[in-house]
Amino acid sequence: MLERKLPSFMPPTRPFEPHDFRQLYADTDAGPPFKKLAGGGTLAQLSEDYALFTFAPLVMWGGLSTNPVREYMNEHGHESGVWLIPLTEALFDYGPKPIQRFWATKLWACERQIWDDPDKPNDGLCFTLGTIGIINRDAQQFSRVLCQDIPVPDVIAMRKTTVLPSPCPMVTITTFSLDSNKGVLAFEPAARPPIDRARVVYMEPLPETTALAEAVLCDAERPYDEAAWALWERENGIDAPSAALVRGGDQAGTATGHSGDSQVLP
Repeated sequence: MLERKLPSFMPPTRPFEPHDFRQLYADTDAGPPFKKLAGGGTLAQLSEDYALFTFAPLVMWGGLSTNPVREYMNEHGHESGVWLIPLTEALFDYGPKPIQRFWATKLWACERQIWDDPDKPNDGLCFTLGTIGIINRDAQQFSRVLCQDIPVPDVIAMRKTTVLPSPCPMVTITTFSLDSNKGVLAFEPAARPPIDRARVVYMEPLPETTALAEAVLCDAERPYDEAAWALWERENGIDAPSAALVRGGDQAGTATGHSGDSQVLP
């Protein structure tokens, strides 16, 4: 794999202020996930009751300036059910910069009923995050969401051991990253956990995303709508992304199998 600097079309942005997390709806330290962890639970045990996820790449490299979790909770009238979990150890390798280290230790936990309610298809938080579209007409960039299920070391379970465990205790995190006409940022699972961490790699743009971006960006008055553009894709004979790279709103997948070289971000 080729190493190179982060593409200039995806400049890092500052993280949300800490109070933006903690004032979501209540003091996060008092939330049920924290009580479970404080009682000796691990991330894997926490995932039995909560969906664990991150959308950090959308903030760092996608230009997302609002908190989509807060917006979802407001729109659906939920007073609680999603909590931010600040960890002391990194789950991912985003790079050496302070902002990247900041996000590498942040994890969200969402109640299953809010995450994906079987009685309300296409209305859960998972679907909402997966169908975000980010348009930058000045830069002629259109980004939609790449959703993956990525195994990472259970850093809390590891903290309970005095020797390097074999096999390494793992937990699956749902990640939301970028599928853009300027390139794809996908998570690549760790090769030797817990020695290394899952990382974000840059890949060349997918042809279907490039074609969709041209159609979206040529109409300055038309906002992006997932359902409408899915219909446009079918009418224009554009294939869906490969099973190896699956957009949000579809099933999750891993970053392996994408054609072309991947390039490691700094």
